This record gives sequence, C-alpha cells and structure tokens, in this order.
Amino acid sequence: MAIRERVTHQIVHGKWDEMMEIEKNWDAIEEEIGGFPKKRRSQPMVGRDGSNVFIWEREYDSLSQMEEAYGSYKAYKGDIDTSELLARTNACIANRRTDVYQVLP
Repeated sequence: MAIRERVTHQIVHGKWDEMMEIEKNWDAIEEEIGGFPKKRRSQPMVGRDGSNVFIWEREYDSLSQMEEAYGSYKAYKGDIDTSELLARTNACIANRRTDVYQVLP
C-alpha cells in the first residue's frame, strides 16, 4: 500500500527565502541518511491558503518505510545539528499541517 505524506507550511511574512535555504539543508541531511524519497515541492497560486504557503509531498512504498526513514534521524550523527536546523525551520513557520494518505489504485 503506497503512502503519500503531505506537509503544508504557512510561512512567516518575509521568511520565504530563508525557508527555501533551510530546505536545502534538510535535503542534504536526508540524502546522507538515505531512505527518504525526494520531496515534490509546490506553492499555491490561487486557493484557500494564499500564496505564502509552502507544500511538500513524497510517496513511500509503505507506512513502515516512512517510519524507518524518520527513525533514522535518531541515529544521525552528521556534522549538522538537526535540533538547531529544526529551530531555524520553526522560526519560519506560522502554522504547519501534516497529512498522511493511503494512495488509492
């Protein structure tokens, strides 16, 4: 059963560029760790959330694959302090919503 993870961030006014730079750091960490499918990123042009929203999605083969990928953060011992990066990320986000979907055939 395929799983789609969708994360929606309402970005603090004036923090869009900083958030996009932070995302590059998350990409580098996830590439080093391995096990994470590549994110598909988007920004609404029109819609209920407005244009200051950053959305990323990725698909996993199963829920257990998703759990294993996130569990690998606990074992990460790289050069980047992920708690500091998380604090920088949170400073750019006014609101966050995470949804996990079962992909239908």
